[in-house]
Amino acid sequence: MQCQSCGTQYPDNFRTCPNCGAPAPMPNQRPYNGQPNPYNGQPQFNNAQQNPYNGQPQFNNAQQNPYNGQPQFNNAQQYPYGNPYAAPNQVPQGMSKHDFYHSPLCKKYRGNIIASSVIIYICVGINLLLIAFLHTYTSLIDVAIMLGLGLAIHLAQSRVCSILLCVYGVINTIYVFLSSGTFGGWLILVAAIYAIVATFQYQSVWNKYSKSGQIPY
Repeated sequence: MQCQSCGTQYPDNFRTCPNCGAPAPMPNQRPYNGQPNPYNGQPQFNNAQQNPYNGQPQFNNAQQNPYNGQPQFNNAQQYPYGNPYAAPNQVPQGMSKHDFYHSPLCKKYRGNIIASSVIIYICVGINLLLIAFLHTYTSLIDVAIMLGLGLAIHLAQSRVCSILLCVYGVINTIYVFLSSGTFGGWLILVAAIYAIVATFQYQSVWNKYSKSGQIPY
């Protein structure tokens, strides 16, 4: 250590200068590397060389997963027939008529067709019970007609068969009224009208999809 008064060199553990008796400087007042340290002996670093992010590794946002690491799925895998809540321009393209009918997009129209077919099957069951009790086996022709048309409506969504069933219902109702004076056979007529509305609605939706790739909501 060098005395600041007379310049005499002496050991660092001396409290005073052995030559002039001047007190030795405190440890935080001692020079650093031969130069006075304005920061009390603490080593200083250039802030420009420090990490502005406190040492945390930085990543390029463009390389990070924009979905916070969550696995992403293809909508085509989640909805094989398309998302039923998708916008019209997001309806899956290229479906066959069979796939389109069984897709969630046609749930409402498919339900109406099935409901009308169920009513027809109920009418067939009622007629079979009447034939069994009354032994009117000639009515089996009526049962065969209703069952055949009902299956065509149910399985093929046939508009022609729904119209034919309506014609049959009108003729049957008139025949019952003229023969017995009662208004009978009306249930099959209701089922036929319901089937006409359901099949024509479905065909309209299918035509729009096959032409423009969209469906009305």
